[in-house]
This record gives sequence, structure tokens and C-alpha cells, in this order.
Amino acid sequence: NDGNTGFSIKIGPFDKGDGDIAGYPLWERRTSQDLDQFTIALNGTVTGVDLSTLGVNITSGSPDTINASAAGSTTIVGVQDVAAILASKINVLPNYSATLNGSMITVSGQIIDAVSTFTVTGTTLNISVSGISKTSITSWVEVPGLAGQEVIDDLAAGYYRGILRDGSGCGGVLVENLTQGGNIFQIDDPQALQYKDITFDEITCKVPTSTLKFKLSNGTYNLIPDPSAFELTLNSSVLVSTVAGSIKNITTGTTTTVTVTPTATTSTTAVAAVVGNSYTPNLNTNTILIDNIIPGDYELVVKNIQTQCIAVLNFTVEEQPGITYSGDTDFVIDPCFETYQESFFDQLLIDGGTPFTNLDGESFYNLKWTFYPEDITQGVATINSLSNNVNFNPSPGRYELMIIDFNGCTLLDEAGNETPIEFTFTRQLGELVITGTGGATGDQFSQPVSCEIDSKDGQINLAVAAADPTEAISPYEITWDILAPANTAFEQRLLFQGVKASDSLEVYTIKLNDQPISYITQVQDEPIASVVNELIQIIDQTTQFVAKINTATPNEIIITTASQAALTLEIVSRSSRLQMVNSSSNVATWLPLDGTNGNQNYTGYLDLNNLSEGLYRYTITSIDVSACVNTTQPNSIVGVITIENENVLEIREGPIVDEFLCNGQSGDIFIDVFDGNTGPLTFFYNGAPVTFDKEGTQYTVNIDNPVEIASFEIYNAANCGISREIRIGNGNPQYDFTSSNFELSASFLAREDITFVDLSENDYDTFKFLFGDGTETERIERNTPDPIYHEYAISGTYLTKLRIFNAIGCVEELTKNIRIGKGYSILVPNVFTPNGDIYNATFRPIFNGLSEVFFRVYDSTGGLVYQEEGEVGKDPDLPGVSLIGWSGLDTSSFAPYYIYTITGKTIDDEDVFRDGTFIILN
Repeated sequence: NDGNTGFSIKIGPFDKGDGDIAGYPLWERRTSQDLDQFTIALNGTVTGVDLSTLGVNITSGSPDTINASAAGSTTIVGVQDVAAILASKINVLPNYSATLNGSMITVSGQIIDAVSTFTVTGTTLNISVSGISKTSITSWVEVPGLAGQEVIDDLAAGYYRGILRDGSGCGGVLVENLTQGGNIFQIDDPQALQYKDITFDEITCKVPTSTLKFKLSNGTYNLIPDPSAFELTLNSSVLVSTVAGSIKNITTGTTTTVTVTPTATTSTTAVAAVVGNSYTPNLNTNTILIDNIIPGDYELVVKNIQTQCIAVLNFTVEEQPGITYSGDTDFVIDPCFETYQESFFDQLLIDGGTPFTNLDGESFYNLKWTFYPEDITQGVATINSLSNNVNFNPSPGRYELMIIDFNGCTLLDEAGNETPIEFTFTRQLGELVITGTGGATGDQFSQPVSCEIDSKDGQINLAVAAADPTEAISPYEITWDILAPANTAFEQRLLFQGVKASDSLEVYTIKLNDQPISYITQVQDEPIASVVNELIQIIDQTTQFVAKINTATPNEIIITTASQAALTLEIVSRSSRLQMVNSSSNVATWLPLDGTNGNQNYTGYLDLNNLSEGLYRYTITSIDVSACVNTTQPNSIVGVITIENENVLEIREGPIVDEFLCNGQSGDIFIDVFDGNTGPLTFFYNGAPVTFDKEGTQYTVNIDNPVEIASFEIYNAANCGISREIRIGNGNPQYDFTSSNFELSASFLAREDITFVDLSENDYDTFKFLFGDGTETERIERNTPDPIYHEYAISGTYLTKLRIFNAIGCVEELTKNIRIGKGYSILVPNVFTPNGDIYNATFRPIFNGLSEVFFRVYDSTGGLVYQEEGEVGKDPDLPGVSLIGWSGLDTSSFAPYYIYTITGKTIDDEDVFRDGTFIILN
């Protein structure tokens, strides 16, 4: 816009030709007109049809009736002839135009209110009309008063063309537009300088600043953001362009170039030296970027340096709102269920962050739950889920939830640290409250045992009350259990809850010692009893595990290991209709204090006396709750109380005995004891005081009269003590080995996996295998279910050994031979170097599996220069028969090569012979 009322078009010199150019060029402007439109369709046959009774009614204010009859001279052969007659009659009308296309007629008009057909019933020629739709047509209209002018001024926005014709009127040409291209002159309708396609990059926890992206426009066209033409100011600070630019003056035709230099920081001719004080124009895409915008309020002003036009953009960059969750977080589990059964999480209550979006356009967040069970004997578990698919039923305890969005952002506190939301799920029955009533303060749950050895004077004191003090407490029953000692055989219990499996096939998967075991339902709505029995059969089919139904608790499986090894249970399937619950903590490692198994009967007691150190569990069950609708028994309130030991003595390591004591001879016990500054310590063995040597907290206790089983006691100056049993007896080592090939052919192959199995009996704690080829295992806990594999590289007969250890370090071992391949191997070098260094100083074969061996060396003429017979112990580093070898120093002359022979017998008394040649290098 140059400030005038309108734009202009100027035609340069042109060839006038040989005619009269008066009145030319002729100027036209393109116009657009909106019309109503409908379609007439005809089909069928015309023979015998009265065309005067067939046609259409068109209403445009007043109705017009058009039939298909024609003048008598017109010959009508087919449907297209009838359509042509109708189109011709419509075109005669002043308000319509008709276009014929075969037997189809398209009718247009400025205003068409309605259209309908009329025809005689039963005719063989059919006529139909479409609905009325809108259409637009364009046309060129002469601009009055401009004919013959080479310059036309004060034009309104629109499209124009100029036509040049010669005087004869026989020809004409459109004026070429050298500026815009083509033959049409486009006069736009520009507005003030303005912003277009404004976008902001979102600020996230990972990206603390935003980027503004936009284009400049005059209302019609995108403008090139040449830094020579525009100046950008952000909050009164001039921004610096990061690229150079140039602009052509439309008046003078001269070009101005802006060069970016690193010298200045406040003008448009300088490079940005500080992040956040610059902008980046893209002269190819016409976009402008302003990076590193921190949260705050801004005013961006863009000024056209030539026209002084400006555009102002006020905007605010906001910090991303932190992720929050406004739902409930405290829940009570129904007494009839082991887990919380209702919905406890609503993703619509999550605010902030940027959610993920799936292919269906649904938004969701990633959820990470960390579960801290109410039962301390269970381990901490981690559960991942999506906010739109939380498909697990919470167990009693505390869940820490982290909500993670698309950008990896999560819940933060005011200091910017990750802070989870805590969900608590409590199992309550009758709204009971359990409090402590003992100890010096009268509010403690327990009192520790005294420091005397094997003291049993601990106490537990409880009170049970209603949560609402105005309500009476409902009748209840309380029972007690004690955590079994560590040497109690461990088992796992798997409880199924529900009635039947899903109406579609489901997979029920558990892991026993990390080994997955699965059952896939066989029928729809499979009953719970069938699922339980099928899973028992699958577990029994394994060689490691044994399963059976618990007759006392329907739908509960008792699982043990065939070798009585420790057993872990993990429930993998959590979204199945039948819920699987690890019920091991309720029974497997807890012994009831109900008068059985020699234990005291504490059923019904709130105050327990004469207790030993350990963990005690109480179970409170209401006795007036009717059976649950899901046929299960109501859950109970369960809590665990610890009886501690006030003894400060602590055995850090040991006791360990030496080999003399292990063999029933006088020896030493080694032990590391922390006394907490309550010493000096005294030691008793089998009831009698013994002498000792001390170095720091480590003691060497001297035992002169060992016995098979003795009590080892330690006392401090306050007469507090601890004791350990010293059992110098050990187990009976037994083992076996096998392989796939051995099962088929009773022989072992080199480089195949051979399985070693510990079968030892009686009392021992750990074991290790020595394979006879220089390798051995680490010490392994007994009853470890994992198989032990070993591979022998070459054939031979190897002396394998199993070594078992008891708790105090006594050792027993058993040795067996294993024949690999042909049972022996002989490896002989072809050169050696007796040059005085320590490498390759002797020539000797390396062999395995021989019980006899005779080694000879001959020179190249056949003269014997060395012979040696193998003996046990010649090489103390090798078991069995060994050789020293030839040093090469006892030959009187040098030979170009030497010959060796080896004769011998295998352990199985088979003859062996080997010969060959070798050379000496100095």
C-alpha cells in the first residue's frame, strides 16, 4: 500500500498492428455468481408415450410448467431426443439455463424455490429430478469507461485482464502480466501488517523454555522475513537476527543488504550474542523463530522499516502446571475379600502435564505403583499400569504412585523433588482399633526379653476397642501365631478366589523359583474347582515341585519342592476373573499358639507373658458376621508384634572351628563378638569355662575336650549372654552326575553339558563340586534347586569330588571318577627350547587317564637318549601318575630331530601306544 486509495495497472508499449486500436485495450474484471441447480434424468422407452403429459414444474416466485411435447415436424426416436426438447424449452425461459448431457439435463438459475415432475401413471418413459443445490460460476465483465486506456487507476481488489484486438476484429490477444505471470492481474486487499500461524512449544519439566514460531502477512500473502526490512522488539529490547538479509526498494529499484557481524548487540545489523536476545528468520519457509523464552508476560513489536507499519503481539508464556491427583487415597477393604474390589482410581482427576494419546485419540498417563504390604513377611512389589486401564485389585498395605506424562514429567514437591502419592488400603472389621497397653509408658505393644541366655520373659499387651468410642465393640475372637524358625521346611500356598473363569479363554500363570507355570482354561466359564485341579496337575508334572489341595481351605493349593529346598511364589496373572492370592504368609511359616505341637495356648488372650524373642502375629475375627455373598469367610484384622532382646551382645562372624576340632581333637573356635562396651567377656564350652586369646573383637577360644554336640556360651560383665550350638559332626556326602548322551549310551562326551546333583544326607549347610580339571564351583547352599552343569574340553578320566561343610566349617568329601570320551588323552608338543629361560624348558607329554606310562626319546639315528617311567607324585601339582620330562641337556650331540614313544595302560587296563617326532630350538 503506497498510501493512495487504490492500486493501478500500466501497460507498456505494444505493437498496434495494422488496424485501428481506438477503444483498445479492452479491460475486464472477473465476477462470481451463486446459482441454484438441479438435475433432470430420463430413462425408459418413448414408443406410444404422450409427451405432453410428461415434464417438470419449476418454481421461482411463480411456477413454470415445461412438458416434453415437440412440434409436429420433430422426429423423436429415443430418450435423448426427449431430453433435448426439455432442455430447449427450459433455455427459452428467461430465468434458467439448461445443459444437456445425453439423457441428463442440468438446470441452473439465480433463484429456484422448488422443482417437481409430472407424468402419466403406467408410462414406459420415466422422469426424475434431484434436489436443489448451490453452485457458483465465474465470468468476465467489461469495466465501463476504461476501454483504450493504457493505465487504469484506483482499482478495487479483484482479478483483471486486458484484451488487445486489431481493427478488423478478426483476432485478439490477452495482455501478458510480467510481474505476477500469466495473463491475469491480481489486485489483493491487504490489511495492516499482521502475524500468522502463531505457535508456541510447550514448556515441560524437561524443556524449561518455550519457542515462538510465526509468519508475517499483509492479509493476503506471507511476507519474506528479511532482516533488512523488519525490526523485532521484545519487551522494548531490539532482537538481533541470526542471519543476513537484503531487500529491494520497489520505488528506486535499489537493493539494501544487511550483514550480520559479531560487533554490536543492539541493532538489527548485529549477531545475537546472548541466548534469548535473538530471532532466526527462515527466508525459504518465511517463518521466524524466537528461542529460549522463559515464563512471563511479553509484548512483541514487528516494524516494517520501509513503511513504518507495525504489528503488536501480546502473549504470556506459562509454566507447565504440575501433575496432581485430586481423588481419594484412603480405602477400606471389604471383610469378605482379600483385596479391594471396587474402582479406586479415576484418571479424569489427573490435572497437569501432557498425556499420551493412543490411536483412538484417547488420552492417558503412565502409572508406576510401588506396593509396601501390610504383612511384613511379603516383599515390596512394583506394578506398571496405564491410567485408563488400572486392572489390579490392591492388597492391604501402602501403594506409592508416580504419574508419568508424555514428556517424562511426574509428581514434584515445592522443591522440585519427585514425590509420590500414597494410597492406603486397610483391612478393617467392625471398625476396631488396636492399641498397646504395656511397658513403662503404658502404651507399648511389647516388652523385650532380658539379656540372659534363652530368656523367656518377654510380654505383649493389647487393647481392642471400637473406632467410635460411643459404639459398643462387636464380639470377636483373637488367635496367635509365632514365626517359625529358619530351619522349618518352607512351603507356599496359592489361594483362588471367585466362582468361575471368564467366558473367554484365560491364562493363569505363576512363577515358582522364577520358573513360569501356566494353565489355559479349556472351556468358557470354567468352574474354580476345575481351574485349581488342572493347575495342581501341571505343577505335579514338573520334577522340582509337588502340589496338593488344602483340605482345610477349599480352592487353596499347597506347594512344596521335591528336595525340600526354599521356594518362592510369584503371581503373574493379575487381571483374570478368578483372583490368585499368595496366602503363604498366613500359614506356611507361622506356627499356631493354640496348645498344639507343645506350644502354649494363647487363644483369646490380649496379654501374653513368658515369651521368647521373635515375631508374633495376632488375628482378630468378628464372630457375628454372616457368610459373604462370594461364599468366602470374612477377612480378619492381622498384625505382627516383635519381641526384641535387650542383649547388646552380637556375633558378627562365626563360630568357626579348625580341622582338629572337626576331627574330635583339641582345637580352636574362632568368633567375632561385639560387646557394646559391656565386657570383659567370658566363654563356656559344654558348661565349663575355657581360655581364649583376643585381638580386637576377634576371639580364639581353646577347646581341650571336644564333644560331638556342645553348648557354646558367651557372657559379659552384666551376666548377659548368648549361646550357639557347636556340632562337630557333619553330613554324609553323596552325589551323582548324568548327561543326555549318558542316558542314551551310558557314556559321556567331551564338550557336552554334564549335570552334577548333590544328594548328601544328614546335617550340613553348604557344598561345592571340584571337577578334576582344575575348575570348581563356589560354595552353594544345600537344597538349591538350580542344576549344576559342567563341560569337559577333552577326553580323559577325571577325579571329581563333592565337599560338604557344616555350620561351623567342618568338611567331609567324596571322590568319584568320571570317564569322558575314550577315557584318556595324550597331548605332545612338537618343539621345545632348553635355552636356560623358564619357558618350555623340558619336553614331556601331557596326559590324562593313564595308570602306567613309560616315556622314551631317541635321536634321529635311533639312539636312546632319555627314558622315564611315570610315578605318582613326580609332579606334585598333578594328581595320579606324572612325568618330569627330558631337559635336553644329557645328549652328547645335536640331532636335526628326535623321536618319542609313549607306552602305557589306562585306568581300565587298556594298552596305549603313541609315537612321533619333535625338534629343539635354542
